[in-house]
Amino acid sequence: MQLAVEGVGVLCLDYETFALAGPEGHVLYVYFPRPGGEDDTALRLLAASRR
Repeated sequence: MQLAVEGVGVLCLDYETFALAGPEGHVLYVYFPRPGGEDDTALRLLAASRR
């Protein structure tokens, strides 16, 4: 998935889905960059700048 982030540019993220227990059929999506890649570095810099 590609996600446009102001001040960072476009991040390419992988994701996994997890079905949550219960009759509602809810799903949790977890997005993450590939470790050590440019997107990982950009996301870490973004997180550090928001503190």
